[in-house]
Amino acid sequence: MSVIEKLHRARKLPAHEILRRVRGRIVERWAVARARRHDRRQSSYGRICESGNVALCAHLRAPDPRVYSFRTGAIAENVALVLAHHFDVLGSGWVSADYGAVPRGFAGHRYGPGEAPHTHTSGEWLAGRINAANLADAIRCWRLVSAGYRAIDWQRDLRSGYRWSEGLPSVDLGLDEFPPPGADVKVPWELARMQHLPILAWAFGLARSGAPGFEDAARYQVEFCDQVSDFCALNPPRFGVNWACPMDVAIRVVSWLATFDGTLSFGTHRAAPPLVAQAHFGNFAGSSGVSAALAPSTQADGSLFVVFAPFTWPPSGLPSMSAVEQAPRRIPETPTNAMIFR
Repeated sequence: MSVIEKLHRARKLPAHEILRRVRGRIVERWAVARARRHDRRQSSYGRICESGNVALCAHLRAPDPRVYSFRTGAIAENVALVLAHHFDVLGSGWVSADYGAVPRGFAGHRYGPGEAPHTHTSGEWLAGRINAANLADAIRCWRLVSAGYRAIDWQRDLRSGYRWSEGLPSVDLGLDEFPPPGADVKVPWELARMQHLPILAWAFGLARSGAPGFEDAARYQVEFCDQVSDFCALNPPRFGVNWACPMDVAIRVVSWLATFDGTLSFGTHRAAPPLVAQAHFGNFAGSSGVSAALAPSTQADGSLFVVFAPFTWPPSGLPSMSAVEQAPRRIPETPTNAMIFR
């Protein structure tokens, strides 16, 4: 919206409403600037629980096998693609989310894949990608990843290949401006919702039951832990493209918790330490997204469910996370958001 259009709209508003909006914008800008100064000096990650062998609560019950047995073939086929880090995002078709993967291009535009990093387990490869204040915590997250795991490029538009930066604060990525030709920020947002994770819980249950076409059940549990650790390492709170929309933060947490709980429902009574750590991350990110997602600008059906759902999954024996806002309080005024949320 241009300055002239804003002035024209302001003329139609009463004086007290103009003052209220100006005051709100000033407070918002001050809060963003304060968070930016904080994040330059200190880690934006919350407290991480490192204790293992913690008994966890399960709220879901394993369904009767007859409910999903007729879909066994489809589940096996799709979970194999998830294990290979191939995703169908917003009509992209099944494409690789690995670093260095060559994109198909979109609307006549294609951006280079860039060089694939050597993602060794020490985590030292994160230096130069993650800002200095968050680097130690990001490395600690990455070291939860199992040997041989391939990192997912969470910042890339899988269709056009355009890539945002995980080293910059979310508010500094220019998401309120028109994107480069062919690029769409909603593609990485959709992938980072991680709604592909629950199929790992289904595959875990089918593998435990001896259904044909599946790998060892532990493979799916490990992949879940790896992807969440990968995301936490490569997406420090308030940095990169995937903390810009509070609703997406909340949906992501629900995906984590539903997969976690679904896995438990199929028979995992005590989780491995990495899985416990992910539960802690889930509650940390969930509580952090709540205050942001309750912003008046979040006008989407189901928002209240995804906001409050994290508080219905408290792991037994783990401390609750303090509600620290990890995302801006407003959805960025991108051209597309202007059509959807205004």
